[in-house]
Amino acid sequence: MVNVSLFRGVCLIALGICLSSSVADSALPRSPLPAPMPQVLVIKSAEAGIYDQAVKGLMEGLEKNGYRLGKSVEAHQVSLPADKKNEERFLTNLLQKKPDLVVAIGTDAAVKIRASLNQNNLKQVPVVFTMVLDPVALQLVQSLNRSGGQFAGVSLIIPPARQFQLIRDVLPEAKSIGVIFNQEEPIFQRLVTSAQNDCQRFGFELRALPLSPQQDIASALATWSEPPDAIWLIPDKLTVDQEPFKQIMSFADQKKVPVIAFAELFVRQGALAALATDFYDQGATAAEMVSAILRGDRPEEMPVRAPRNYKLTFNLSKAKQLNLTIPDTLINLADTLIEK
Repeated sequence: MVNVSLFRGVCLIALGICLSSSVADSALPRSPLPAPMPQVLVIKSAEAGIYDQAVKGLMEGLEKNGYRLGKSVEAHQVSLPADKKNEERFLTNLLQKKPDLVVAIGTDAAVKIRASLNQNNLKQVPVVFTMVLDPVALQLVQSLNRSGGQFAGVSLIIPPARQFQLIRDVLPEAKSIGVIFNQEEPIFQRLVTSAQNDCQRFGFELRALPLSPQQDIASALATWSEPPDAIWLIPDKLTVDQEPFKQIMSFADQKKVPVIAFAELFVRQGALAALATDFYDQGATAAEMVSAILRGDRPEEMPVRAPRNYKLTFNLSKAKQLNLTIPDTLINLADTLIEK
């Protein structure tokens, strides 16, 4: 015969052991689940060396600010497609994955990203731009002092007066400066218009050649029956992509016209000189802003950062071809001298 009292006692003891074990388990500290790694999407305006310099500065800058690539942050890098018909779908597919932050490298990327974010109602995704000429005119930000929205970043503004001073120092007898720009882009119309007063102050006539993207640049250059004394190259994709730049340099070499550029890359490809922002530093500055936002800062409260460093480059081989002598004072100030 089973002793009922003993049976009940055993059951109660077993139940107590189970309960106490359950309570003990719940009291044990549990390892927290790892926080998801921030996903940063980097979009370049095009496949070009000047954008790659900024990307390098961005990636190394993130590391310096404590974000190890693949360890504490994921950064995925792409370029806008050359085929503009697929551009909208391309951006929509990328942005619908809802990255934690987007970095726009170049004006074209920043403008296209803004349109895609608005179209897909993704106004919560912060965007840090760099290498953008005039973010206020493009309505990316409300002012230089406070962005006021989801965009914040670094401007590419080089005052035209500084470049005109360089032209005057190198070409003291010059009377005219030519500039080629996309007439369908208000930002470049504004830049050229605003440069008129500076040009006059240095005693130059600014000879503007507005183009549309459909125009053949070589045919347009031929309309300059009298070539200008110098060509001022601005960061307009219509003129600095590989093929149009080759056509500009072909015209300049044929007419013996010096080209003053905005990046060392173009001096290495035949321009006489460049006063440029440091594109690597543009990326590094953007990395500081990316790091701050990932740590909780709000992009709408951030001011637009100005370029911190300028670089002066001369092509001494080109100067020799043009029978020009660059003053020693400028040679001594140069960051880079190209001699071949």
